[in-house]
Amino acid sequence: MQPLLTQFQTYLTGSKQLSDSSIRNYVSDINHFFSFLTNSLNLNQKPIESKHITLAICQKYQQSLQTNISANAPIANAPTAANTSASTTNASTAPASAVPANAIPVTTGTPSTINRRLSSLRSFGNFLQATNKLNSNPTQTIPSIIQQPNLNQIINKYQQYLNKQKLSPITIKNYLSDLKIYLLWAQQYVK
Repeated sequence: MQPLLTQFQTYLTGSKQLSDSSIRNYVSDINHFFSFLTNSLNLNQKPIESKHITLAICQKYQQSLQTNISANAPIANAPTAANTSASTTNASTAPASAVPANAIPVTTGTPSTINRRLSSLRSFGNFLQATNKLNSNPTQTIPSIIQQPNLNQIINKYQQYLNKQKLSPITIKNYLSDLKIYLLWAQQYVK
């Protein structure tokens, strides 16, 4: 294990009220970052030092996470007339005004892994600053990823809204059909 990672693990064990499982997760996430860092900086067998942790490398790591997750994420099936009653998910559908200005939108895949790794990276940055290994925390401005709802989630949310309006089942079916046609068109032509 890298000496800096061992020090971070000791720091977490001694200064935070974390479970052994949480500490293992933090260490695993930072180990993932260290692998990225080793490859990016061609460090090979050299130990990672605090001077290697810069804002630029943290931003590059974030972009790598986002690219890898987005590239490997399954693309949601477009809604069809046959799947009008798709199950409702608990995805965030906050209005645009509720989304932080510095958030990076992700339109496919789940951002939970990215956000967990970025949270661990921010904790690692706090450790570097708190132990005077760095003068400032280069991870402080790294934002979390915000996922935009997919077509099925939008339709399900609209269906819930229509149901609350106590419209007839036929009216709801017609509204949903019109919305699906529009969203499929918008997905292809509106960028």
